[in-house]
Amino acid sequence: MNLRPLLAPRSIAVVGASESPDSWAPEIFRSLQHLGYRGELYPVNPKYDEVWGRPCRSSVLELPKGVDLAVIVVPASVAVRAVEESGRAGVRSAMVVSSGFAEAGPQGMKLQEELRAIARRGRMPVLGPNVEGFVNYVERVAPYGTTPPPEPIAGTVSVISQSGTVAWTMGQMASDRGLGLRIILGVGNEAVVGLGDMFGWAAADQHTELVVTYVETMRDIEGIGRGLDALRVAGKPVLLCAPAGTSEAAQRSIVAHTGALAGDAALRDAWLRAHGATLMADPVEMFEAIVLLSSHRALRAPGVAAALQSGGACTLFAEAAAEAGLELPEFTGATRRRLRAALPAFAGQNNPLDVTGQAAVETEMYVAALEALAGDPRIGLVAFDAFPPRLESEGVWAEPVLARARELQEETGVAFASVAMSPLSYGKAARAFVDRAGIPFLQGHRAAAGAVRALVDLQDVKERALPVLPPHANRGRALRALRGMAGPLDEARAATLLELYGVRRPVERVVDTPEQATRAARVVGFPVAVKALAPEMPHKERLGGIRLGLADATAVAAAASQVLTAARRAGARRPQVLVQRMVQGAEVLVGAVVDERFGPAVTIRPGGALAESGDAAHPNAGRAVRGAPCDGLRARSTRPRSGRRGPGGGGDRSRVRRPAREVGLARGEPADRGSPGGGGRRRAGGGSASGVIFGLAAALGWGVADFGAAVVARRVGTMVTVVASQVAGLLTLLVFVAVLRPVWSTPPGVIAGMAANGIIAAAAYLLLYRALELGPVALVSPVVAAFSVITIALAVVFLEESLPGIVAFGAFTTVLGVVLTSTDLRKLGRPSPIGRSGLRYAIASMALFGVATFLLGRYAKEVGWLPALTLSRTFSAASLIGVAMFLRRARLAHGEGLALPAVAGAVLVGVVDVLGGAAYARGTELGYVSIVSAASATFPLIPVVGGILLLRERPAASQLAGVVLVVGGLLLLGGG
Repeated sequence: MNLRPLLAPRSIAVVGASESPDSWAPEIFRSLQHLGYRGELYPVNPKYDEVWGRPCRSSVLELPKGVDLAVIVVPASVAVRAVEESGRAGVRSAMVVSSGFAEAGPQGMKLQEELRAIARRGRMPVLGPNVEGFVNYVERVAPYGTTPPPEPIAGTVSVISQSGTVAWTMGQMASDRGLGLRIILGVGNEAVVGLGDMFGWAAADQHTELVVTYVETMRDIEGIGRGLDALRVAGKPVLLCAPAGTSEAAQRSIVAHTGALAGDAALRDAWLRAHGATLMADPVEMFEAIVLLSSHRALRAPGVAAALQSGGACTLFAEAAAEAGLELPEFTGATRRRLRAALPAFAGQNNPLDVTGQAAVETEMYVAALEALAGDPRIGLVAFDAFPPRLESEGVWAEPVLARARELQEETGVAFASVAMSPLSYGKAARAFVDRAGIPFLQGHRAAAGAVRALVDLQDVKERALPVLPPHANRGRALRALRGMAGPLDEARAATLLELYGVRRPVERVVDTPEQATRAARVVGFPVAVKALAPEMPHKERLGGIRLGLADATAVAAAASQVLTAARRAGARRPQVLVQRMVQGAEVLVGAVVDERFGPAVTIRPGGALAESGDAAHPNAGRAVRGAPCDGLRARSTRPRSGRRGPGGGGDRSRVRRPAREVGLARGEPADRGSPGGGGRRRAGGGSASGVIFGLAAALGWGVADFGAAVVARRVGTMVTVVASQVAGLLTLLVFVAVLRPVWSTPPGVIAGMAANGIIAAAAYLLLYRALELGPVALVSPVVAAFSVITIALAVVFLEESLPGIVAFGAFTTVLGVVLTSTDLRKLGRPSPIGRSGLRYAIASMALFGVATFLLGRYAKEVGWLPALTLSRTFSAASLIGVAMFLRRARLAHGEGLALPAVAGAVLVGVVDVLGGAAYARGTELGYVSIVSAASATFPLIPVVGGILLLRERPAASQLAGVVLVVGGLLLLGGG
């Protein structure tokens, strides 16, 4: 979606233009004038001949062609028609200021749907409805229905908000503090242009370096995710304020404001963090974070130190830091020694550090304290207080302190920020002082602490990315086990499934009677826990279904009898007893859900008796379980609030991380690939656009490479072509490895698998290039492309991917096409032409490539596309070099010497071919092997056209029909 006409219009029509004080139109005109808009401006209103000293048109249809933006300031019932007429008049974009749409109820929602349909038919970006407009500080455009900031300063911060008032407030604060902005914009009801579109625009915008956003509801989750991901890739931080909407009043306000519901705030916040957003408590804290991030983006360490001029300020900052979750580390011994030398004897050496009021008089003392803190390796940011002057004539005591702080930033890498206890008014003197200070000035301890926390969180934003995890090695076993399990699972059966994903459990036995329970307890070892085992009892303690710490057989027998009775009382039909060895440690409940809006998520909360205490769970986006799903434990304790049983300690997050990851995988995979009650195959259907794109990119590379290989092989022979191209491809991959520096995690089993894959691929390439040398290319390539049928079949069997019916039909069509392509119907009964052409080699190559591409996709999911492809190509190149050395025939192809241009061509073939392989491997890492394979198999289109047009090949009509069937079948495979 091209948003340039909307956000940087060179011509604007105001539909509903008026000078009436009851209209938004005069405010929009004044805002445009205030920012000095220099484009064309066209008032439109049938009531007037002239508005704002300009001729007024009676209809949008009278506008000249190519107007960039129509600002609609008419009632909702008329606004829809105005947008439709704008499209017919050739207007490129629209902004609907009018309210009365989705936020007004069912009738307004109907109008909004009409508006959306009209805009999409005309491919017109529309901002709003129910929107105040925007201020573009860089291009000096402000179709804004509210008074714009008095001193608009162009900068690099884009404020994109679902609340126009929040956007306006941020603009006012920026103006007051002398901070430059790139744009402030409210998206309104997001009928067409939404938050995700604006995030995508900001990611590509050369003037934007930081995005600030206020979110009340997630209308287009997929679009927002794409936009946030694009901003993270572009290296542009996102500060996001999202009210929880937990109170009834807040929920009513959100619905009235935007016509949408708030949703599950905790799960939403986890999803936003996983997509790279840094969450802020409120707009004031968010603005202080803007100030801080405008000066600092990196921290050398997560620790924060404060050096303030009063004990009260230190106490308040410490409390604010604790609420924000900041780390205030103790100073090292060396730092303490330096502080004792710098400060008065009565000053302490705690963090926060009270430098006393004397620091404002003896600035050398303050400087020495800051130098000591900057030398502490645990400290990444130092907060201090240097107040700007109120009057131009007022002396500034802090100048030497600020000067030394700037030097220390350069020398040590420690960030410095001045932190005031409360907001300060900024006059001209203060503005000038702050501008030349070179240090961020933050206002209010709580807001400042939140801003610093945002900077700390920003350091690992890339590590919080949502990876697309490969299928677990035991997924197939888990799904087969699930098919035999009907209804809810009891603890033992669920634990059996979790064990397949690596979740360890205590030694245990399942029995039916108290007598068996005593024998089981002796086997597992005392002390033991005895639990009722029944799917009807998911919450055992509340129903009397669990006994802990049993140290002898008598206690076990009695407990088993009691929990069986409790289970029957709860309605269990066939209860059993689970006897487990007791283990010590913190009790943490790790669960997993698959939310219909946000996808898989891992939840973490206190375990044991506290599992039902009502404490909020801390969800983390489930696809991020490979990363750190324990962030929710930072700000909470797992200690019990009463004398009831609880964890044995503070809870070690590092020990929780692994089971949390494994539980997330166990829950997420069946959710993605089928439910326990209805089979479990992955549906390789729609929604895999990235797989199709990567597959088509692979097809482009492979198609060009195959045609080039055919030309080169006929000059220098098969062996030279295949060895030179494979080595060139390997060298290309090594360049990728040097640049991208992927993380290598290749267990011996993976290396063995990729070795086998490389050898199979070497044989496949040798046969392929021999087939291309013999030709005809127009027949060989479609036959080889049928490898996707084999790859898809293997993906169905081993990766449990299921296929729509159209894919199965495409596979049948492809196979039929291969049969026809391989047979000249004119010569049936004569010696088969296949023996005198490359088709027999092509068929063998097809079978081998089917296996090789499956293995490449399988291992790309496990270790990543680049390690998998590099290992495969290494073994492939080594194998072919070995074959060439053994045969000693590489230099004797066609009885000619090696032609350097042809060898150079082989090298180019290898580079292009490996780029196609890279696209294929990356696609299978991210998506379904079957879909990527099907899309990549369209590569024969290039060799077929090249063979017929450039190599003058003349296949039989039946063979051409076979080519058409193969290509058609492959397209059906990709379309499915």
